[in-house]
Amino acid sequence: MKKILFVLIAFLTFNVYAANDCQDGEQNCWDCGKTDSDLCTARKIGNELQITGTGEMRDYEFYRDESYNSEVSGEPVNSPHGPYNGPWGFGETNVPWGYDYTSVSISGVQNIGEEAFAYSSVQSADISDVTSIEYGAFDSCYSLQNVNIPDSVTSIGDYAFGWAAHPNYGSDQKMSGIVIPASVTSIGENVFFQTYTDSLVIEGNPSIADNAFSYIGKVGLSPLNVKIYCLDKTACLDKGQDTQKVSVVEYSYVDGLYQTEDGKLFASLNLMAAGAACTDAKNCQEILNSNGQPFKVGSKIYNSIQDFANGNYVKHRIYTIDEANAVAGDKNRVSIRYR
Repeated sequence: MKKILFVLIAFLTFNVYAANDCQDGEQNCWDCGKTDSDLCTARKIGNELQITGTGEMRDYEFYRDESYNSEVSGEPVNSPHGPYNGPWGFGETNVPWGYDYTSVSISGVQNIGEEAFAYSSVQSADISDVTSIEYGAFDSCYSLQNVNIPDSVTSIGDYAFGWAAHPNYGSDQKMSGIVIPASVTSIGENVFFQTYTDSLVIEGNPSIADNAFSYIGKVGLSPLNVKIYCLDKTACLDKGQDTQKVSVVEYSYVDGLYQTEDGKLFASLNLMAAGAACTDAKNCQEILNSNGQPFKVGSKIYNSIQDFANGNYVKHRIYTIDEANAVAGDKNRVSIRYR
């Protein structure tokens, strides 16, 4: 009996501490597991929020206090706006880490819980291991500019990136081109509703909700000219987008390169999402093999693939002889000058 009791106590003690790995008295550290058996820890270190663990992440909720009444603001009784908490001042949430952080990293856990980062001031999200991004996970993250979706993700829920990078409230910079990996089999409703980006790459052939791309790139009266690149064009057509401003472009993967139906060549999916095309197949290979060395596309010189993706070409630079020859592709030349 004593042995059974000891085992039971040990089991219960393990479960108490299995919820997270926060240390006693540690500030800015919270349990984020869906159940007691899900180990999930959220830590805020400076401006970064770190989500680590195993198992499932719990769901959260952004809400407005309908009983809110403020004589100072002059709003009526039962106003839907709620207290002005958070960086954008539109309501309350039951996430313990609040709104104010500029980057988030998620690793180990199976999913990103509903509305886990909604309305936050996050600018970049680094995701790994996750298999699903749930409803509204990054909803109304008005300053979100960079997010990587790993090839572990199989589903993206409704409104997951709705209103992301919306310039009416946050930054006026668009989200960098988004790549949906081939592992994703389902994309929900309004996932990119008014998401402020001008490109989206669908690598596989997922099931896409009819209004998944509703008003993508549309802010006020000035919508962007958005390109949605798809392996199967028919899978992406008529998914709620404004056909006057959104074009669906089919692409293929041939000999290690990506070619769109309009004849453009891209060295990678990320470069396709950035709209950074090569001049020809040889130039694509030169970009892929650059290994940190400068390379030339047309008449412009780029120091790195990232600079090429961002359109940051070199205007003035002094090159070593080796660098100059590598860029020029002419071993007989000992100097080179580019403007």
